[in-house]
Amino acid sequence: MEEGRATEVKDNLKTHVESLVGHVTDYAETKFDLTLLKTTDKLASTLSSATSAIIVGVLAFFVFLFASLGTAWWLGQELNNAAEGYFIVAGFFVFITLIAFLFRRMLFKPLVTNIFLKHLYDK
Repeated sequence: MEEGRATEVKDNLKTHVESLVGHVTDYAETKFDLTLLKTTDKLASTLSSATSAIIVGVLAFFVFLFASLGTAWWLGQELNNAAEGYFIVAGFFVFITLIAFLFRRMLFKPLVTNIFLKHLYDK
């Protein structure tokens, strides 16, 4: 009788362990699938934002390019020397570039870092 009870307990324990292993396996697979879906969502969102930023950047580049060319041409007409107009506009951009370079850590690094982290951890 004692031997039959031990076998029954052993079989019952084996059934519960197999059930537990099955549940743990299901949980692990579900967790992996969820992580994969979240990663795919973040990647798609990041690529979408990057594509939009590139398109806006290219359009802004052309706006600034043509505005600069127009300003340089207009200054050249006013000064009766086209080269002076272009050099004045070029000097302005050199000045702006120098200011941006000098203050890059204070202006651009926090801005880019905050945008990246907000986008990365935004739910």
